[in-house]
Amino acid sequence: MGRALARHAVIVALPEQIDVTNAAGVAEQLTSAVSGHPAVLIDMTATRFCDCAGARAIMRACTRATDSGAELRLVVTTEPVRRIFSLIGVDRLLAVYPSVEAARGAMPGGWSSLGRGKPRSRPSEQTVSRRGVAADAMASDFHGRGL
Repeated sequence: MGRALARHAVIVALPEQIDVTNAAGVAEQLTSAVSGHPAVLIDMTATRFCDCAGARAIMRACTRATDSGAELRLVVTTEPVRRIFSLIGVDRLLAVYPSVEAARGAMPGGWSSLGRGKPRSRPSEQTVSRRGVAADAMASDFHGRGL
């Protein structure tokens, strides 16, 4: 599924191309990671192309993370992928980082502190609700546009 960062955190590396042919598998991989770990870093450093089906897979993972209180971070290094996420609004739902190291370092206490008996703060109900509503609205917008 992915490389473990700490006992309960994981990095999920995604393929070079994400489109309608493999988006369901990507969605399943991300959903499984988010369901089983309190922190998931989606590593798209190898991803050169991601269509709307791939963006929907990321948004589903975001919704699942919001529902479960998991921390989800996204690493995107290529401009075409950053652009599609900006146009669609994925970058408004998730923190997008330019490198795995930047994403790991941005977490309070660092990713390595996860799973070592320290309590992890969960997002407030209001924050969870806002993120969930935003993800649901964007997913509805995708379907409305036929994306």
